[in-house]
Formats: sequence, C-alpha cells, structure tokens
Amino acid sequence: MREKHHPDEAFRAPLLWLLIPLALGIVAARCGIAAPPLAGTFAAAALAAGSIAAAGAGSAKGRTVWALTLGTAMTLTGLLLMQRVDRRAPRWEHLPPREIDAEIEVNRLFRSADPEARLLCLGTFIDVPPLLDDLRGHRTFLAVDVPKGSGPILPTARIHVRGVLHPLAAVPPKPGSFDAYLLAQAVLFRISRAQLVETLQPANRLEHFRHAAEEKFRHILAFGLPPDLPAAGAYSAMMLGRRSELSPEQKHVFLQSGTMHLFAISGLHIGVIALILATMFTVCRVPRLPGMIFGLLALSLFVEATGGTPSERRALLMIAFLWTGTALARPANPLSSLAAAATVVLVADPLALFTTSFQLSYAVVGSILLYGIPLKNWIHQKTALFRDIPLTDWRAQHHFLNQTVRWAGGLFSISLAAMLVS
Repeated sequence: MREKHHPDEAFRAPLLWLLIPLALGIVAARCGIAAPPLAGTFAAAALAAGSIAAAGAGSAKGRTVWALTLGTAMTLTGLLLMQRVDRRAPRWEHLPPREIDAEIEVNRLFRSADPEARLLCLGTFIDVPPLLDDLRGHRTFLAVDVPKGSGPILPTARIHVRGVLHPLAAVPPKPGSFDAYLLAQAVLFRISRAQLVETLQPANRLEHFRHAAEEKFRHILAFGLPPDLPAAGAYSAMMLGRRSELSPEQKHVFLQSGTMHLFAISGLHIGVIALILATMFTVCRVPRLPGMIFGLLALSLFVEATGGTPSERRALLMIAFLWTGTALARPANPLSSLAAAATVVLVADPLALFTTSFQLSYAVVGSILLYGIPLKNWIHQKTALFRDIPLTDWRAQHHFLNQTVRWAGGLFSISLAAMLVS
C-alpha cells in the first residue's frame, strides 16, 4: 500500500536552511568581508559538528543551537567558497596591455560565426613566463585565430597561444557590456589578436563524445536536404542552438520579428522535453526507476549536445532531484528540488549567484511554485463548472468546457506568478 503524505509536504524545503546562509556568505565575500582560509575551514567544520550534536538533543534549546550553528557554518562556507573563486590581481589594475605567450586550458566555448577559423572561449592560465607568474590560475577570455586543419578545440583542451593581454580592471568597462559581464564572473583578463601556436593536450573523451553527438544530430537534421537550402541551417539553429548556422538574412528577419529567442536553448526547453518524456513513460507504464535512469540519460545527452549552457544544466539538475525523489517513492516536492539544485549550483560555482540567468531562473520557478500553483488550484475550485451534474452524466461538451476553463485559469495563474519576479 502506497504511503500517504500530507499535502503541505509539497511546500516544505528543509534545504533552505543550507541555501540561504550559503548565499549570504557568498554576498558577504563579494562585499569585501574575508576570512582566513585554514582557520575558516576548521571553524566551519567545528560548527557543522556542533549542529549535528545539537540536532540530537531534541529540546527547544537544542533546536535553537542547531539553527545558529548550522547557519553560521553555511555562511562561513559560502564566504570561503567565494574567496576561492573571486580572486583579484591588484598589480594588474594599473598595468597597460602587453604581449603574452602562455599555455591555457579551455573551460567554456562561445558560439562564433565561423568556429573552424575563430575560437571564442574562456580559459585558465596554466603556464606563463616567469615574470608573469601571478597569472597562474586566473581566468581569461580570448578570441583565437585557428589555422586550417587544426581540428576542433573543445573544453578541457590545453593550447599554446600568443597574443595581447588586456587587464579588464585597468579601464572600467561600461555597465551592461561584455567586459562588465566578464569582470562579474571574476574573469580579469582578455587576450586579443591571439594566434594558436599549437594544441598541447587534446580534450578528454567526454568532450569528444559530446562534440560527436552534436555533429551527429546536425547531420540527422540536415539529412535529405540540399546543402544550399536555407532551412537546413534553421533546423540546426532551432533544435541545437547553433545560431551561427543562420544566414545574415535569416538573422535579420528573426530579429525584426522578435523571435530570435527561439534559437536559444534554455531551461524551459529542458523542462518541456522532460514533461514529454515523463508523459510517455506514464502512458507506456514504464517503472519509475528505469524511467528515471533512461530519462536523465536522454536529457543529459541533449544538454551536452546543445552546448551545455548553465541554464540547461541548472534545469537538468532540478529535474534530476525531482525525478529521483519520485523514483524512490517520496512525495513530489518541486520546491525542495529547486532548493537542492540551487545549493549544488552555488557550491560548484558561487559566482552564479550574481548572474541574471541564475536569479531569474530560480526566482521565476520559485514564484510559480509558491504563488502560481496555489492560485491555480484556488481558481479551479472557484470556477468549477456543472457542479450539479454527476460526473458520470457529463457529455463531451461538458468535459471540453470544463477543461478549457481549467486550462485558462492555470495559464493565467502561472503567467501572473512569473511576471511578479521577471
């Protein structure tokens, strides 16, 4: 017999006890508050141990001590994590651009108009000249001219480049510019006029698999279409997010019509695909655990084949928590899954807290869960049609009108909740 759960459990999120103090610690570090790394680590561990001991006390005083020690430990953890990634280079804030010859590990790729000839990426300095040794470990943006026949350069590859190094903090960038975005992500340098000297180490197998999957999907979408057909590039752009395959005329048309966002793969697309997969598994009566495993594998493949943007991976992570709880016969708790996903993202990348994408993603989904769904249920209750007619006596028109009203109420509620925070 399936265990029954109280409906209020869908709005319980115990992980908020971890998420909120963690975010406060990250904000404190960005505001300039610092802590000694070694002493801070020992203090956070001691406070965490104290919170575990207080949790077992069972008294009201023990619960108070548990909340204080756990919150302080997580705040200190956020502070230390942010200090580790938000490194500064004061010496470079007053230095002019200079030529550099360095080894860089590619971290993230950006789409370019001609990816085979020009590489746009974020990377980390691995090896630099002795006089520039303080650059090691810092991140940089670079636009690299790639010689023909060099092959694809993927994340995790190490390359030897030569170019002009620009400290971004030396000249304050304009608000909203790409340089301002880079500084907000603790990317302190930009290399211009970069030339690829050689590829020192190829990317790992996972990146090669992701690239091969993307190329396979692209060939499938273009199968049977003439190479010069404009629609061939549009298919890849819409399904795989490869906007670089759109012709200039197509880009102009979509920009003028306000539909260019259709070619940006986001968390919404991942959620729609997950909903389709979950519906298929339910209709086909696939058991929960195999359905979860197959569904997450399929979603992961799509996410990686379309570039693996942060918004896609955040959506995948939240879906993974939600489906895992369902597969383990736990009550569906989207709010708890949202909190768990946000906690994991901030632990892995504290700088994500300051990106508009992160803030809007979690604010909109949280608003829908806290306000949109309860409002939808209230509207359904107040606008229920044909209450005096037994359900067994309903005809097709009764079902159609009732579902139409329910659909309109749900659409209004979710849209209103999303607009409150966007």
